[in-house]
Amino acid sequence: LGIEGLIKEYREGLKPYISNPFSREVFDKNMSKNRYKDVVCNDYTRVILNDGKGSDYIHANYIRGEPLVCTFICTQGPMASTTIDFWRMVWMEKVCHIIMLCSVREDGKKKCEQYWPDNTRESVKCAGTINSIAHIGLSYTDHFQTLSSQP
Repeated sequence: LGIEGLIKEYREGLKPYISNPFSREVFDKNMSKNRYKDVVCNDYTRVILNDGKGSDYIHANYIRGEPLVCTFICTQGPMASTTIDFWRMVWMEKVCHIIMLCSVREDGKKKCEQYWPDNTRESVKCAGTINSIAHIGLSYTDHFQTLSSQP
């Protein structure tokens, strides 16, 4: 597919997809916590922050079902105002791996708040039970590799 093929597939097939059942009531009530107004968080599959340390809303949905073996969470890149909520979710869900699909800046526009420290000697200070998150590693590739099952 390549990058252009993936972008086309997203725009034509995934972005306009509406799951069943679907509701966006909570999304609409929390517009200040949504980076994009056209990338909707579904009320039926949303991650609910239930640690009692603030709002229960984060723009994140559980992704599950065939053919997936494991459930995963798909979330928007944190904004400055939602970084603490992001770490609350990571802590609450006992997340082991975070895969970032964008850069902090793309085409001169900020796409995501940097939610990790600049180097391994720093920590990111968070509120509540998450006192600090130590940066233990960061890898970045600027290309996709297409895998094939053909011999």
